[in-house]
Amino acid sequence: SSPSKRRFSLLSTLRRKKSDRMKDYLLQVPQEILVFIMSYLDLKSIRNCMVTCKRLCEVGMKDELWKQICIA
Repeated sequence: SSPSKRRFSLLSTLRRKKSDRMKDYLLQVPQEILVFIMSYLDLKSIRNCMVTCKRLCEVGMKDELWKQICIA
C-alpha cells in the first residue's frame, strides 16, 4: 500500500481511538452533572447534543433538565 493510504489508515485509527476515549469519559460523568452542564445551553445546542449519542439523548429528555431551563 502507498504511504498516503497508510497515513490515512493511521489517522483514522487515531481519530477512532480519541472518539472512543471521549465516549468512555462521557459514560463516567454522572447524569446530574450532564443535566447541570446542558442546562446552560440554548435549545439548538441541546438538540445537537441529543443527536450525538444515546446517553446525551437520554439526558436531554430528563424532566430535571427542562425544569431548570423553564425556571431560568
